[in-house]
Amino acid sequence: MTEGFKTIKIDPRDFIGEPYQDCPNCGQHEFGVLSVHDETYTRRCRSCWHTITLVLPKLRKKVIYIDQFVISNIMKMLNAEAPGHERAKSEPLWGELFELLGVLCKMQLVICPNSTEHDDESLISQFYEELKYTYEHFSAGISFDRATSIEEHQIVDALKCWLKNEKPKFDFDPRTITHQNLHGWHDRFFVTTTGTLPGHKQVLQKSRSSAHGGLRELFKRWQVEKKGFDEVFELEKNWFANFILRGIEEDRQRTATMQSLLESLGPLPRSIAQYSRTMNAPVMHGLQWVAKMHLIDREQPKHEYELDRLDGKAQELVIEFVKSGAISETPSNIIAASMYAALSRKAAAGQQRTPDEGMTTDIRIVSALLPYCDAMFIDNFCLSLLREIPQSRKLPYTYLAFSSKTSREFLSFLRNVRDSVSGEHVQLLHEVYGPKAIQPPKSIYGIGIRKPK
Repeated sequence: MTEGFKTIKIDPRDFIGEPYQDCPNCGQHEFGVLSVHDETYTRRCRSCWHTITLVLPKLRKKVIYIDQFVISNIMKMLNAEAPGHERAKSEPLWGELFELLGVLCKMQLVICPNSTEHDDESLISQFYEELKYTYEHFSAGISFDRATSIEEHQIVDALKCWLKNEKPKFDFDPRTITHQNLHGWHDRFFVTTTGTLPGHKQVLQKSRSSAHGGLRELFKRWQVEKKGFDEVFELEKNWFANFILRGIEEDRQRTATMQSLLESLGPLPRSIAQYSRTMNAPVMHGLQWVAKMHLIDREQPKHEYELDRLDGKAQELVIEFVKSGAISETPSNIIAASMYAALSRKAAAGQQRTPDEGMTTDIRIVSALLPYCDAMFIDNFCLSLLREIPQSRKLPYTYLAFSSKTSREFLSFLRNVRDSVSGEHVQLLHEVYGPKAIQPPKSIYGIGIRKPK
């Protein structure tokens, strides 16, 4: 055998597990579970290889977002090598939440998708792998789209409605913003990997620091200016649209200057004269494509030159969309503007403590996911921002949000989910996963086993 390599022998029967039944073909008590799929599961006999696939009922799981600080505290509670272990272990909440939320996930009643933001925040920790194993314990490998992608999809939906002169419509079905089947039955195992590109951690840290620096300066300005909620809300809500319009104007001025400098050489080529760095940004490029498809559907061009002519018209349509303010009326933008306006109220009221480095990420993820989740468990400060929103500016979306200060209510919410399960569902859990399916977990693979690197 080549040095440095080893051979592992795998018996296909190893993939057939409990609970076992008497095989309908050979009668041996070897008829176990081979695999579980979204709406079916397969049994196979370890003795005679008899195989059948059975249908499972459709599920509607509660979709719950759990913040990074929850993941961190549960990991610390389980990992004696992590700083803060004794403190986390001494707080009953983390053990109770770990067991209750864990058993609900095993019972196929709850799913807690992880996010790219979970991964980004875990990556800057020396316990990256342990944190990853923790959030995947509750997500089973199912993840939310990145917050910025959700925001962009909402902008596209707003443009499509604007082009039809319709009131904006947004679909808050969480299946539209997650990977894999959100409500499917889980297999008994899934494959995961760890690792990242060289330098990625440094880029994340730099981006995080830069965003915090901007928020810190903004918070100081709010402390001095003491603007009202409504004024800050409108400024924040329209910030992106104004940023785009300023960029477009700067691009036009830059092109005019270039034309003036090169006037003796004749007019600029069309490709240069119409180029806009702002309009060529990925999100704006996508909006122009949507606008062009709308124009093609409406005008039915028959020649190639007519298609080229639509590029300019599509760009102007997108600019009009931005100017109309419709781009600012997306749910994620309204929620974020409300939270920043609530933060400005705290600054104006005399709060001296500057928001921490994770605040911009927290606001981004809450504003993106809030309408899609059955419940969110976020940090105390974020929840206080939601509660700081005046009744006159109440968010037009129903949501349930909890934090450590309201953890009793969150645990009660989870118990109600558990207690609402039917006897038939419990019996099916026993048939597919065995009796351990309704037993609280005691550990998470990979935590407290390896020493941190």
